[in-house]
Amino acid sequence: MIYNNCDIKWLWFDLDDTLIDFTTNSRIALVKTFHYAKLNRWFSDQYCWIRCYEKHNHALWDAAARGEITSSFLKAERFRRPLVEAGMPKHEAYMISDDLSRLYLNFLANEKELVPGAVEALSAVRRSGTKVGILSNGFSCVQGRKIERAGLTGYIDRVVLSDDIDIMKPDVRLYKYAMETVGVQDPSQHIMIGDNINTDIKGALDAGWTAFFLQPRHGKPRVDVPDGVVSVDSLFQAIRLLGI
Repeated sequence: MIYNNCDIKWLWFDLDDTLIDFTTNSRIALVKTFHYAKLNRWFSDQYCWIRCYEKHNHALWDAAARGEITSSFLKAERFRRPLVEAGMPKHEAYMISDDLSRLYLNFLANEKELVPGAVEALSAVRRSGTKVGILSNGFSCVQGRKIERAGLTGYIDRVVLSDDIDIMKPDVRLYKYAMETVGVQDPSQHIMIGDNINTDIKGALDAGWTAFFLQPRHGKPRVDVPDGVVSVDSLFQAIRLLGI
């Protein structure tokens, strides 16, 4: 595929909320977790639980992207904090947070809602002769299962996860690792499509890649993008702009 006079060898997608509708799938998994673990003892309803969890989860992922905490700390802490905020004694929250994390991740791995245009975009890239990669900050224990459950395995040539080397986007070392893994060291031959301006896009720009920013869905406000970044409202639009 030729884009901006560059011979693109690899087109990398973020996974969550770029190909897989993580927001929808996560909320379904959180509702199941709420009922299974009987969290109505601490939260007035499932919506209160979801709002509290998402507030802490987003803050912790931002901290992890800044290198302030590890992904292993995040995995359970995002359950401890909502429980403590809701009034659960700290020792009890610490005792059950790991179990809640495993429960939620198991529910999440079985959900398969896709972002509109995901299959069409992957199919178009494959037909163009360009390789398809996944570059994700997600946990290795669940990302592969999510890809398989969503029916995307056959479209993807390589999956690179932050868990592989314990380095998260936007750290440029993860992008360099991806290039080394596929044996294409020229940054101009890589494109990143992602929905997070502070991780997917910043890291891609720092690595010298072309970056496409997928504007948020689910009623979230539009995001201003830096110069040189291509902003798209859908994966269908990204395909058209790529000429495939």
